[in-house]
Parts: sequence; C-alpha cells; structure tokens
Amino acid sequence: MLRLSPTGAVALSTSTATATTTTWKMKMVVVSLLLIVFISMIWYLALLPSIAGETPVLGETGGADGQTGDDGDNATGDEHQTEQEDDDPTAAAPPHFDPRTVRPNVLVIVVDDLGYHDLAFTGNQYFKTPHLDQLAKESLRFDNAYATSHVCAPARASFLSGQYGPRHGLYTIGNEHAPHSGQSSQRKYFAAPSITYLPAESITIAEALKAASSNEKSSANKGATNNTTAASRYRTALIGKWHLGMDNGQTPEGQGFDLDVGSRATGATNSHFFPYGPLTNLERGRPGEYLANRLTTEAIHWILGLPRPKLNQEAINMTKAKDELPADPFFMFLSYYAVHTPIQAPEEHTSKYLKDGAYINTKYAGMVDNMDHNVGRLMSVLRSTGLESNTVVVFMSDNGGLLGITNNAPLRGGKGMLFEGGVRVPMTIKWKDVIKPRVCHSPVITVDLYPTILQLARRNPPIDYILDGVSLVTLLLEGSKSPVAQSYNIPAKETTSGQKREQDTQPEQKPTTSGSDRQSSNNSSDSNDSSKTLAEPASMLLNEADLETRPIFWHFPEYMIAPYYGIPGVWSQTPASSIRLGHWKLYHNVDDDSTYLYNVTADVSERRDLATQEPKVVRQLRARLDSWLADTKAYVPHQLNPDWDGVLRMPLV
Repeated sequence: MLRLSPTGAVALSTSTATATTTTWKMKMVVVSLLLIVFISMIWYLALLPSIAGETPVLGETGGADGQTGDDGDNATGDEHQTEQEDDDPTAAAPPHFDPRTVRPNVLVIVVDDLGYHDLAFTGNQYFKTPHLDQLAKESLRFDNAYATSHVCAPARASFLSGQYGPRHGLYTIGNEHAPHSGQSSQRKYFAAPSITYLPAESITIAEALKAASSNEKSSANKGATNNTTAASRYRTALIGKWHLGMDNGQTPEGQGFDLDVGSRATGATNSHFFPYGPLTNLERGRPGEYLANRLTTEAIHWILGLPRPKLNQEAINMTKAKDELPADPFFMFLSYYAVHTPIQAPEEHTSKYLKDGAYINTKYAGMVDNMDHNVGRLMSVLRSTGLESNTVVVFMSDNGGLLGITNNAPLRGGKGMLFEGGVRVPMTIKWKDVIKPRVCHSPVITVDLYPTILQLARRNPPIDYILDGVSLVTLLLEGSKSPVAQSYNIPAKETTSGQKREQDTQPEQKPTTSGSDRQSSNNSSDSNDSSKTLAEPASMLLNEADLETRPIFWHFPEYMIAPYYGIPGVWSQTPASSIRLGHWKLYHNVDDDSTYLYNVTADVSERRDLATQEPKVVRQLRARLDSWLADTKAYVPHQLNPDWDGVLRMPLV
C-alpha cells in the first residue's frame, strides 16, 4: 500500500500547480493565435475589392481568338488577359449626376451585312446570341427598322450625315462604272454619277456633338450649332469600318472623330485574322488574332480613357479604371467588319455549330457567335464600371444579309436589293432605367438616329443644315418614370405608343414636314433663345402612332449585278425608288416604268402585288415619292445609253 509522507504531499501539490500554470499559458497562446487569424481575415476582406480589381477582365485567351500584338507602339497585347463573362448580375453603383443636365454617352454598334433574321431575338432558331438577346430584352426593339440603303457605303454615309443619298451623292459601292454595275451594253440608261466618299461639307453626328456653340466650329471647321455652352464636350471615336473615303477631309479625323482605329477606303478587310491588310493604326499584331476581338479591346480601352493596348500589357485594374473615367461623355461608332466577307471565324465559335449540321454555313454562324460574344464583353464593362446607367447603346446592321451566305426568309431578297431582305435590319436602343424596354412595330429608318442622338445629348442640330430624319426621343422616353426621362420635358401626346390608328396609315393623310423644311433646331437645355427651339414639334417629336403617318424613302439610280446562288448574271438591283407609308410599300422601277405595291404588314414576303387592286393608293404614293425626289434633287436615270442591247434586266428573287 502506498503511503505518502507530509513531504510527499507537498511535492504533489507543487506539481499540480505547475501543470495548471502550463495549461493556462497554452490557452493564452491558442487564444492569441485565434485572434491573429480573426484579424487577418478582416484585413483580407477589406482588401478583397482591390484584389478583385486586379482580375483580368478584357481580351481573349490564346489561339486564333487571342488578342495579341508585337512590341511596337499601339500594338494590342491581351493574350495574358481573360474574359469576364456576363454571368455576374451585380452592377457597379451608378455615378452621381444631375438628371436635369446629364449628357449620356452614346455607343453605336454596327454589324456589317447582318441579316434581320440572323439573331435569336429576331427569330433565328439556329444561331445562339445570348448577349444580344439580353440586350434586346433591356432595350426598345424595333421590328420595322430600315437602313437607308441596301448596300453598306451609302447606308453609313446617311447614318453619319443624317441625310438621304440624294443629298450627299453617295449611291452605291464604288461608282457607276464599277465592275458590279455590269457591262455598258446591259444598262438601258446612263446611271447617276456616284461619289465614293462622304463629302467634306457634310456635317457628321460626331461633328455636331463636338461643336460647342454657334460661334465655334468643330475641328473640321464646320458644324456650327445653336448650343450656347461648351460644357461636357463629347470625345469621339471611330473604331472599325469606314468605307467613306480616305483623302484629305474625308478621313474619320476629318469628319469629326478624335480617334480612328481600323478604317480604310474600301468596304472589306483582306482577312479577319491578322495580318488583316491595310487598316489604319492596326499595322501591328500577331498572326492568329481575330479582328472583331481586337476592335472590341480597342473600344474598351478608349471608353475607359486608357492608352491603346500593347503587347504583354497587364490586365486592366477595373477598380482603378472606374475611379479614373474621363469626365467628358463619349460618342463611339463601333463599326465591325464582321459579318462581311471573307467568311472566317475562330474555331471555338464555329465548333458548336458543326454538330448541328442544319445550316448552310457554319463559319458564318461562328462569325455571328463571335460578334455576340464581343457585344457581351462591352456590356460587361459598362456594367462593372457604372457607365451602363448613363450610356445609350444603339445596335443595328448597315443593310440586309447577303444571299448565298445567309437566309433572310421570310423577307424577300437580300443585300443589294430594295426588297425587305435588303433594307430591313435589326435595331435596338437601350438606356438603362431611362428607356422602357418594349417592342416598337412602326417603321423607323437610320437617318432618325442623328436627330435622336443630338436631342438625347441636349445638343441642337447644325445651323442651315438639312436633316432628313425625325427625333425618336418622345417614343424612347414614353412611359418612363425616370427623373432623367422627365428632364427632357417631352410634351404629352394625344395618342400613346402601340395605339395604331388605321386611318393614319392611309396615304391621303397629311404628310409630316420633309427634311428640307426642317432647318430649325431641337429643344436643348443649352439654348435660351426660344426662336431656336423646334418650329414644328409635331413633325420632330414623334411617338409610335405618329410614325405610321411619316413616309420613308429609298432611291437607287444605279445598276448592280451579283452572282447570287452561284447563278452568273443575276441582277440584284436596277434603277428604282421606293416609299413606305404605314403598312404600304411601293416600288417604281425606272427601266420599264413599272410599279409594285405591297402590304408589308400582312405580306412581309412581298409576294402579292396589289398595284392593280389599289390604284388610288398607287397614285397617292407615287405623288409622295415624286415630290420627295424633286425636293431632294435626286438624279433619276433618263438618258438612253446608245450601247444598250435592248434587253430589260430586272431583279430576280
């Protein structure tokens, strides 16, 4: 049996005390470690936004889709950057601004030769366009939007100048003697002389936005307006296709753009993969980079006020970029060369369609897919920087889709034709929380964008300069409860959007004022002179019902031949003019003096000619059309060509 002496008892007590002290110290160490970990976590969370700001968000990854360049000046170099997709719905907080004076940024995205039905939201069941579908859901979408021309250069000239072709004189691609106009013996009349550039005297939307006052002209020494303050001058950029001349005064810089990246005189790039061929400021790059990706990266850098991208550039710090955005608003004309020929696309965008095998051209599908992807990149940047809340985004095509490459059905015809397939285009306009998303069914045309953008920017039109379009601001802002929308003081209308009055679609209704009668300026917060506001607000500020009574026009005094479907000698268009008013669309062919009439609401395929059944409508529309041709001093071919072989050649579709 163990016996403990008093001395032993004391020793046991001492050991116990020592053990207790050791345990207490260990607990203190553990508590200290936990405290350190806790403080470290708080510190990490505090730094997380700045860490996230260093996350690469722009550019593409390797391969043919990479955004890379060499080490020269202004070379792109985004191969080390990755794409931040749109799956994060969290948007940056909008910047503070006064709704009474805000001047929105304007981003106009034009896709070359994109057909009306090439997008999922316009009815294509094969192409996958999730980013554009989302943009359409957030926009006012127009299902009866028209380009001013069935070919690209004239359509772009009209959008930028705000004028129909007879005023600026650019009617076709090249000129009246270009190879696509056929042989002289095939043309009954001498075609109209057609220039190949936008005249220097045309005042572009870029110049009108930059012009600060009636006493100050733009950099091109033109563009005087009724604006009386120089506040918030617009910075301007053309990125991509130009096709409007490159001689003195005809370049993008000569027409009001601060930055020009990617322009050339002709309408197509040699290749969509680098080397692209001669494009302004895109001489450098790395083989394999895709042009649409490169142009998008250039656009993003400029929007954020950053230097042009270079090789091995670190990823953009979006947190820093958001804090250092340029103070002045911007106008960007982002003009993709896609989906124009040559038909080329990165493999990662075509491979998803190879399995389906349902479409005639998987490379074209890949081009549409890549274009959708790049629009998604742009929208992601606008959201993450807070620019979305103060940026108007316009998306459209310059003309209809090219037959043999895409299918415009049920629309008749395609690029190069005045039929619906050649001139009806997809178009959306978005301004987050200001423009109420919905669908407009009334006809609009791209010359309407010039006065619309000017009014949204609170700018007046140039003095003594004819604009052929009408402002759509009343339509855009109708039903919006946004303080910004209400700051435009749009007058109340008797009719509301969507209420289509059948009697207003009849041609005997009084027409709205033509462009030649509208040389007064828009309402603007900059103007204190009441005589410089709208003289005829009813003709300039239209809602959807009013648009049903406003005629729109086309005129093509040229010959154009194209081997559609591999059939040589098929004519896409001979000299003709056209008018749409309400649901009626009338064509007049010059060579045989024939007239066709269609109800394009009930017969979108334009297969039932109603000219003999509706002679009164034909007479009234012809009178409107002839009056417009006279008003614009349009050249109508009339001098017989002595080389003509006597065979009439009409469009075959």
